[in-house]
Amino acid sequence: MTNDQAATVALQQMLGGPTAASLIYTAVELDLPELLGQAPATGAQLAARSGADPDALSRILRVLAGLGIVAPAAGGRYSLTPLGALLRRDVPGSAYRSARLMGHPAIQRAWTSLPHTAMTGQPAFDHAHGIDFMAYMIADADFADRFNEFMSEVTERVAAAVVADADFADAKTAVDVGGGAGALLRALLHAHPGVQGTIVDVALLREQAERSIAMDGLGDRCVFIAGDFFQELPTDADVYLLKSVLHDWDDDRALAVLATCRAALGEHSRLLIVESAVPDGSAVPFDVAMGDLIMLTMGTGRERTLAEHTALLERAGLRLRTVTPTGQGPAVLEATRS
Repeated sequence: MTNDQAATVALQQMLGGPTAASLIYTAVELDLPELLGQAPATGAQLAARSGADPDALSRILRVLAGLGIVAPAAGGRYSLTPLGALLRRDVPGSAYRSARLMGHPAIQRAWTSLPHTAMTGQPAFDHAHGIDFMAYMIADADFADRFNEFMSEVTERVAAAVVADADFADAKTAVDVGGGAGALLRALLHAHPGVQGTIVDVALLREQAERSIAMDGLGDRCVFIAGDFFQELPTDADVYLLKSVLHDWDDDRALAVLATCRAALGEHSRLLIVESAVPDGSAVPFDVAMGDLIMLTMGTGRERTLAEHTALLERAGLRLRTVTPTGQGPAVLEATRS
């Protein structure tokens, strides 16, 4: 194969990305990884168990085999590959929740409006759907559940590192600002039994948060408060957690969040911001660049450099004290009142 031919093949594979995402999404929606995780099965058996059309499913399975999600086995059956096994719900490194969100038609449709974003700077999601991301979540409870389960899983991956590396020695109270189901706060409470915690987020997330709190046995130490972090937060807590919130917003709205945090901080309070810091220069890691593009496509946010974070903090009347890498991607930026 010539270099030109190899380049063409590589581009064709990239162009097939949306198709691959839709195929993986379909496999997860039909629960195929769980069904095949029990034992190899034929297309007809899988169709009967999943309620799918036998002919359509058999044709889909052939392409899933080409992607390496399933593999042909004896007797016309299919088995689950190690790659496909990562789409099961509760295996280590599971991509199940990612597939349920990233392959969702609402997300796939948004990406088709990326040319609009490139020309106007406006969010592709808004252009594709006629409403913004938050309004869409409020209107579609299933989509909101998928998003919040995905975000909880993402937070769980870094929570242990944040709790281990940041200083909570003197903390007695902690507020998780925009914390969703409180994955980071719950990890903190498990590691520090003397801390009492509060999650502040939209009312939409109350049920999921309170269910998670109860499952962790933290009902006597953790509460959920429905609130608007642009308006008001509980005051004078020792620690305020702000994970993956600032990158959701443009500078003006991010500044408004920080202003609310500053108003809540007591004299000895600390604000711990968990965000990626884009390296200076053009050599940006792909996952950071992709995260920034997702913020651009789905809303008005962005990933920021350390200098940009510092400038925002200063404008909000806050002072950056320390920066602690987690080894998991994001860093912990500790700030106090100026």
